[in-house]
Amino acid sequence: MTRLWLRIFLGFWLVIAVAIAGAVAFSGVERRAELDRARVAVMRSALDAFALQAQQVLDAAGPAGLRRWLAEEEAERDAILDSEDAPDHEAEEEAAR
Repeated sequence: MTRLWLRIFLGFWLVIAVAIAGAVAFSGVERRAELDRARVAVMRSALDAFALQAQQVLDAAGPAGLRRWLAEEEAERDAILDSEDAPDHEAEEEAAR
């Protein structure tokens, strides 16, 4: 009788542990999916704003103005990316000390 009670007790706690692990795993997957949806929404709104600006430039300056604006935007984006990739000289000096 004691052995049966022990098996029931351990089985109960095993089921509880599996249920908790499943809930934690599912909530992690759901949270990642939520973050992905948010990233897509941000990217979509940024692209919409970019397309609206491009349309306004095209309407105001024509195709030549649009080409010029696109070149300026690309140069600005490259400058931002280059500054993010540049090493942090202050951090290197601190690490050298």
